[in-house]
Amino acid sequence: MTTSSADTPRHRDSAREYYGRYLQRASDEIFRLQSQHVRLVWLRTALFLIALVCLVAGYGGESYQGLFLTVGWISAAAFFVAIVRHEHVRLDQLRHQSDQQLFLRLIARLDRNWSQLPDQPLLREYSALTFADDLDVAGNASLLGLVSLAGTRLGKQTLQSWIAQTPTWQEVESRQAAVKALRDHRDLRLTIVRTISASSDGSEDVYGLPDWGTSPDWLPEHRVAHTLSYVGPGLVIAGLACLAMAAGSGHPIWLNAAVAGLGAGFLVNVLITV
Repeated sequence: MTTSSADTPRHRDSAREYYGRYLQRASDEIFRLQSQHVRLVWLRTALFLIALVCLVAGYGGESYQGLFLTVGWISAAAFFVAIVRHEHVRLDQLRHQSDQQLFLRLIARLDRNWSQLPDQPLLREYSALTFADDLDVAGNASLLGLVSLAGTRLGKQTLQSWIAQTPTWQEVESRQAAVKALRDHRDLRLTIVRTISASSDGSEDVYGLPDWGTSPDWLPEHRVAHTLSYVGPGLVIAGLACLAMAAGSGHPIWLNAAVAGLGAGFLVNVLITV
């Protein structure tokens, strides 16, 4: 029996180094992003408190009103900027945590470290396979545990159907050609697996979106929410109009009306979303 290049120790060592570099990079990024996360938590809290105190003092008092309002609105704007930045940091954390878990799993596959590999159960439609137990097809230390990196339900169905069904010779040749085409493109394969791992836990129904898209509209069937869907934008438009009047006239009543309209519109839209 000949040994392919994929089975040589040199190939396994290069794979280990390759995965190890990505694992180290992901771990370093997680540490860096965690520091940013902590700083942004404190920054958001400080900006929120400053905005709250200054706006209350500006609208409720008479001394240094202009200064308080200026600092308050600048702090409020900075608070929303910090929220957006914090969300980007959170998403980056999730992506690198997904990478970390993936490369730990890939290294565990190289080492045949079954305790670090997730169990791969058979899907319900293939649970009655007569040879599954004898050949350790699924479960711990199984064939699927070793070969499967499928990250979507459709991918798992495809792989398990290949195991459950006897292919024709033409199908075998077609699959072998696909393997040869991807064999020397490790970066491409890894990019596909990383993308799926970061966006799916394998339980999603890939046909759910078109089913949802062809289902009856939800909003018209709920009268209160339907009415509020017009009220919210109306309040926002009214608030913007009052803001324009405040900028033109400088009268505080228009500014108060603008804040009330924009705030009420925001709350109504949040209520509809909930």
